[in-house]
Parts: sequence; structure tokens; C-alpha cells
Amino acid sequence: YSASAAQAYFQYGSSFYFFGRQALWVCLGVGTMYVLSRVDYAWFRRAAVPLAGLALAGLCLVLVPGVGSSINGARRWLNLGFTSFQPSELLKLALPLMMAWYFQRNEGVLRPRHFLVGGALLLVPFLLILRQPDLGTAMMIGASGFYLLFFAGLPWKVILGGATLGAASLPVVWGLMHDYQQRRVLTLLDPTSDPLGDGYHIIQSTIAIGSGGLFGK
Repeated sequence: YSASAAQAYFQYGSSFYFFGRQALWVCLGVGTMYVLSRVDYAWFRRAAVPLAGLALAGLCLVLVPGVGSSINGARRWLNLGFTSFQPSELLKLALPLMMAWYFQRNEGVLRPRHFLVGGALLLVPFLLILRQPDLGTAMMIGASGFYLLFFAGLPWKVILGGATLGAASLPVVWGLMHDYQQRRVLTLLDPTSDPLGDGYHIIQSTIAIGSGGLFGK
């Protein structure tokens, strides 16, 4: 509330505008969580593949010029007329469900080829989201998919080998990143490098915690 009250008052005439909207979304989210917790897990198993197919089809459509909506240089949205839809948001739920469905189907007979297929199921949407570009969502999708591979029994030697390869490829990855993505990483490591720009909020947060202590002031 304190972070948004002034802007809400001058922009909408009510200091509670943003606070109220966030409170509404919290209530809707908690309600949705409760409803989904009452649904038989077998329904999610049946819905896994259709949801993933819908999300992947949406990702492919987003990248088609003239179909996907481009905002601030990123092509992430499908304009449905009455609203905009971001397929990568659906994929945050659909990808873990699909990978869990796949490994559950092959439970007890897992072979290296099953992990290769699981890796491909993760790699395709990961690359499509990077293409938009949306590094943050791609990393989140990659992490959720990796956890599924790990809990399915991905061998440690493969994990360590992948980590070593990833570390060795960092210079190449850095060169492929956009300027704003590089600035985010550098600001995270050293906020004082741009104290009035990208590092401003991190520095102000540090001052607030340092001066306010546990109970604020």
C-alpha cells in the first residue's frame, strides 16, 4: 500500500486503487488454489497433454509476424480481441504436468532414451520462449522442467556434466544476451554501478531495511 498510494491517488483519485486490485487478485488466487486442491489428480493427468499442446501451439503462433502482438520489442502475446493471452504463462503449469505424465507412463522401465525425450520436451518450449525474447520466463520454465527430470531419476553424472558444460558456455551465452539482460545481471552484482537507474530500487531497499530494522519507521 505504501509503495503505491501516492501514484494511485494522483492517477486514479484513490490511494487504495492498486492495493485493492492486488487484494482482489490474492482472493481470486487463493480461491482458485482451494478449488484445484479439491480436484482429483487424475483429471490433471488427462488434461496434461491437451494443455501442453495448446500452450505450444500458442507459442508458435506468437512468433508469427502479424499474429503475435509485439510490445517493447518482445513478441509474447496473442490478441484475442477481448483480451490478450500469453501462452508462456499457461506453459508454467502445462509443462510440469506433461513431463510428470510422460515419466509416470514409463515408470519402472525408465531408460536413457526416456530422459532424452524428457529433455526434448523441455528444450523446445525453452527455446521458443527465449526467441520471444523472455529470459526470465525461460529460466523459470527450464527450472521446473529440470526438477521433473531430477525427481524422475536423472543420473548425477549427467547433471554434473550438464552443469560443467553450462559453466563453460557462459561466455557464449553472455554474448547472445540482449543489452538490457546484461544490465540486469551487472546491476544485481553491483547496484552502485547505476545508482540512479537500474540499481536505484535495490539501493533504496537496502537503505530501508538498514534504517528501518525489523519493525520499520
